[in-house]
Amino acid sequence: MSEADALLEVAVEAARMAGALLGERVRRGAEREVMSKSTPTDLVSEADVAAERAIRELLLRRRPHDGFVGEEGGREGGDSGLSWVVDPLDGTINFLFGIPQWCVSVAVRDGQGTVVGAVYDPNRDELFTATREGPARLVGPGGAVKLGPSGASVQAGEQASFGHQELATAMVATGLA
Repeated sequence: MSEADALLEVAVEAARMAGALLGERVRRGAEREVMSKSTPTDLVSEADVAAERAIRELLLRRRPHDGFVGEEGGREGGDSGLSWVVDPLDGTINFLFGIPQWCVSVAVRDGQGTVVGAVYDPNRDELFTATREGPARLVGPGGAVKLGPSGASVQAGEQASFGHQELATAMVATGLA
């Protein structure tokens, strides 16, 4: 197993574990502890904090020498040259309002950029992964596919092209308060 594959395995484990934790919180009902961060619409819930804590504990067991940066304020240095970057509940507002469009994002970077990343949507049981050297993939209830430009699948052995045409037709979305 390559180092990237081993790191991706940890990222997937962390994302799925936090997704299960958050799914359980959804089934129990509304979050009671909610605070604002930078603005009244930039909220953080106890679910965000608990998921970040759980991911950090998993990473400490599996990768104790790596650094850590969490959206909810967790930041620790490491001596391995790697640092995990985590958004434990990406879509807090949706989560709080019962809108099933939120996920868990876990990545690891080195001095040259992102090495691997995993985004898990427990509501759809969809896992998006990517490595620096490999294609992006989606694993869901319908199976697994390699993702290419414009969301099209790329067949094994086929070279993906990311030219200007694909960028011109790309969709970018954001939420503005």
